[in-house]
Amino acid sequence: KKKKKKNWKPNYTSTYVKTNMKFYVVLLLCVAVFVDFGAAQCSTCISRPDTVLFVITHGTPMASANDAFWFDFNQGVRHATDALRITLEYRTSPFGVVDVDQLVSALDEAISRQADAVLLTLPTDDPAFIAAAQRVSDANIPLFTVAAGYSIADQVGSLGHFGMDDHQAGYDAGVLLRETGARKCLAINSAAGTLYANDRAAGLARAMEEVSGSSQVITIDGFSVAQAQNTIAAALAADSAIDCVLLLEHLGVTPAFRALESSGRLASTAVVSFDSNRETLSRLLSGDMLATISQQQYSQAYMAATVATLFATTLNRPVNTLYQTGPVPIFAANATSTAELCVLAGHPRCDPNDPTDNHVVEGCPCMRTEDIQLEIYAHSVDRTPFWLVPIAAMQTAAEDHLLQATWIGMGESIDLNRMAENVRTAASRLPTLSAAGVTVPDSSILG
Repeated sequence: KKKKKKNWKPNYTSTYVKTNMKFYVVLLLCVAVFVDFGAAQCSTCISRPDTVLFVITHGTPMASANDAFWFDFNQGVRHATDALRITLEYRTSPFGVVDVDQLVSALDEAISRQADAVLLTLPTDDPAFIAAAQRVSDANIPLFTVAAGYSIADQVGSLGHFGMDDHQAGYDAGVLLRETGARKCLAINSAAGTLYANDRAAGLARAMEEVSGSSQVITIDGFSVAQAQNTIAAALAADSAIDCVLLLEHLGVTPAFRALESSGRLASTAVVSFDSNRETLSRLLSGDMLATISQQQYSQAYMAATVATLFATTLNRPVNTLYQTGPVPIFAANATSTAELCVLAGHPRCDPNDPTDNHVVEGCPCMRTEDIQLEIYAHSVDRTPFWLVPIAAMQTAAEDHLLQATWIGMGESIDLNRMAENVRTAASRLPTLSAAGVTVPDSSILG
């Protein structure tokens, strides 16, 4: 029998908190009693296997070295939902097309199925699409947006967006380009009609205008390399003053470099791209490309699925409207090998259900969670009710994600000097210790 929806409202006001305060108190008491006395079985409160998460994207995950973005994204979602043991319903637009009718149909399906939460990309502000997304919020289904559409996320009642501000990302890319001395940029758009590409182009234009420069946008079909190369070559031939190129999506990388090379303009043109594929990594290492701007799509998807699940099952979430996973500029100087660039670009860990799983970009190794060792250093005192909840949360997260995690508290009393020594010891064990978390009650001692 489908459980009754909780009474929540998709906003960030105090009314929202007041509406759900009783639930929060009951949940915290349930957790506290469970971890302290074992008297309550919180599995009767939260049954994650019954949780259904709809993920609806305009991009199709293809195991292609030329278009790794949505493959990475899909892996992030699947790894997270497998770890959390929830039901995933993944819907996409047809390959290479933003099909509004199909996206609307998927949203209506999520409503009819009474999904527990929805993750949605917002590639367009088409009225029918926006109305369908609003219907999800109106149906009291938690809606989070991801990867594309931060500029319009509030219009559909999104509880939070995972990704980046594309206008700011375009501006940042423009700053990188203008710092080379470039003043006239060609923006290559392989995602015509999408909001995120338009926002990035607008950000680039703003950055160039600030130094009395300029930019122009041309549209290409990123899946037709020869045709795209001809289009880019024609734009270069028409204006000899072009001294920088911004790829608004990584699908334009191959035709752009072929056009630059055939026209003899490669050495005199600064190039920055968004996201990465095999050629992006190769061009970075060779020095042909200045940088690529990553939004770390694997981490983005993994985080989004995790937060949406936590909200659907506990109503707990950080109070943010933008969970930033980018923009992260990646330079060749950050790494000395393709494998290191893969890590910087956020390429995924291995599929826990497939030991042969690897990333489609040659030289990009996957990471196995069982090799991860995490330690949390806290000023916690044994058996204090407050600390029992985060300790239990860490243990659950470690079990979910199949990693090794240890909580190191203060025992019977707080001694910050001893805690600082523990942290210094942990730092000396890197990289054997994968990561450490530290509470900082006194920065003069622990800073």
